[in-house]
Formats: sequence, C-alpha cells, structure tokens
Amino acid sequence: MQRQEGLSAQGARLLNKIAERCHSVAVWKDKILWAVVDASFCNQTVFRLLDPKIVLIGRVRKDIRLYGPAPPNASMARAGRGRKASYGPLLPTPEQLRQDDATRWKKCPTFAAGQKHELNYKTIAPVLWRSGAAQRSLRLLVIRPLRYRAHGHTLYRQPAYLLVDNIEVPVAEALQAYFYRWEIEVDQKDEKDLLGGVVRHCGGAPACVSCGCLCGVAGGSDQSLWIEPRRGRRPTSPLAPAQTSDSVKRRAFAG
Repeated sequence: MQRQEGLSAQGARLLNKIAERCHSVAVWKDKILWAVVDASFCNQTVFRLLDPKIVLIGRVRKDIRLYGPAPPNASMARAGRGRKASYGPLLPTPEQLRQDDATRWKKCPTFAAGQKHELNYKTIAPVLWRSGAAQRSLRLLVIRPLRYRAHGHTLYRQPAYLLVDNIEVPVAEALQAYFYRWEIEVDQKDEKDLLGGVVRHCGGAPACVSCGCLCGVAGGSDQSLWIEPRRGRRPTSPLAPAQTSDSVKRRAFAG
C-alpha cells in the first residue's frame, strides 16, 4: 500500500500526467521530457510506474550492485531445468569504477552556475540494477569531483553517481540536463528564504492553496528578474537579503 500511494508513486504519476499533456501539443510531441531526481526518487516504484518516454536521470548510492546484460547464449549453455538467465556478470560499483585506474576519464563541456566547466566522467552502458530497475537497461555515469578555490586552498566537491534510463541519449545532453537542475534548486531556495514558502501564514484550507499558488508564481517572477541585469549592474533580486526580515515577510503576506 505504501509503494502504491507513497511519495515516489505520486511523483511518478504526476510526471506521467505532465508528459501526457506535453505530448498532446503538436509542437512538443517529439521533445524529450527530462526527469532529474535525487536518490529518494530513484527507486523501484518510480522505474515501474514512469512512462518509458520520460528520460529519468537519478542520483544513486556509490555502493549499489549492478550487473551486465546476460549473454544471448546463456540459456543454451545451462544444463538441466531452470529459468532463463536475465542478468550477466557482476559489474563494479560506482565507487569502484571511480577508483579504477584502468578506466580512463572522458571530458565533456557543461554550463552550470553561470559559467562553463570541463567535466570528467566515466560511463558504463548498458547496466542492470536488479533491486531498483529490474531488467531495464541503464547507463551509469560517474562525475569526477569539481575542483575550486576557497580561502587560498584547493578544495574538491563530492563526486556524483547517476543512472540514466535511456542508453540512446547522448552523454553530453544527459550531463547538461542534470546540471540544469541547479536553477530549480536556486528557485526553491528563493521561495523558502525570500518569500517564506515554508512558513504557515494561515490555517484555512482555501488560504493555504492560494498561498502555495502565490509562492509558485512569485518564485518564477523572482527567478526571471534575478537574471535580468539593470543598467549594467550585477543582477540582483527585487528582495535583497537586507530587506527579507520577518517584518517584511509579514507585510508581504498581510491581508
């Protein structure tokens, strides 16, 4: 019951409805709908319910067990009774692939956080995730930690381990789609910090629905204003951090 009505199942059904509405429009019929999710939505329930036309890119743990596809003649080589082999040999875990010196790093230019980056990645395809996607062919992507400078020191970010459920999608497009999620994360942070989207301003059900719609519209407007420069100045939000005190939030949602 929890798998049928849980958050993962509801999210997969919502994505299917969005894909159905997009594919009903002639201009968007042949467009790819990307679903970039974190590890909590990259699970068996989502893979089972999600429309195959949606390209899912999900973060996974570094120690998941992956298998290669079964050889075509695997069932003929077996003697006696038994089911046909569905999985091939055990493959390295994402972390083992990252540390494997025999597998070379590949390079891919990607735009993220307002500038271009040269990503290093490793990939294996096709792979099978027995406990998550069953016999669905996936692509494993391992992104090398990005290097950056802070306080005079060279630091590294955490590596990323991704699964793409369509092996025909070019790697460069999948990586760029994953990094485009950063803009969504920034917008959500603005809605929480600047607009108080997570603060309960009222208790009535109709008011809560209206407040949620207001935050969504205002968040989209805030994001569009954020990237629009004003007379050569650095792009700023209409609500600067100095003006986002609790009194300002109360005045914004008063009435």
